[in-house]
Amino acid sequence: MKKVFITLFAVLLTAVLCSCGAVPDRITLSKALRGPYRADIAVSDGDGVYTAVVSYDGDTTSFEFSEPALLCGISYGFTREKSYMIYNDLTIPFDVKNAQDKISTGVTVWKKLLSADGEYTVRRAGEQYVMSDGKTEYRFDAATNLPVCIKSGDITITFTDFKVKNDQTP
Repeated sequence: MKKVFITLFAVLLTAVLCSCGAVPDRITLSKALRGPYRADIAVSDGDGVYTAVVSYDGDTTSFEFSEPALLCGISYGFTREKSYMIYNDLTIPFDVKNAQDKISTGVTVWKKLLSADGEYTVRRAGEQYVMSDGKTEYRFDAATNLPVCIKSGDITITFTDFKVKNDQTP
């Protein structure tokens, strides 16, 4: 009887310990980036460091620069159908496909990185989950599943503050 009890206890303990260490899939991890949010980001692209506020409301992604001072007050917006830049009260639409000759493509690349689309593998690294496709690496806090940083080539997007927006009215 003792052997049966010990064996049963060992099997249950193994099942509990294995279920606690399960790594979430990429859909679960990237959920925060797919729903409405507001985040303060710092972006290093090899040439400079930029700070901006990025927000996503389910349809529109917008970037508003904070630093460097020369870009402060400039915003970019992206929907499925259109892309535009805002400075003061002036809105300038642009075609993302042909933007390379007209504006910096940095923000369009950042927007693409924030979408987290594609096939990724997920692993745990200490207190973070790492989602990677071999070229781009997403790091999420293991306790909250909120994004910590995104690295792709010489671009690093660091989230200094990330808030999920609540769709429910008070």
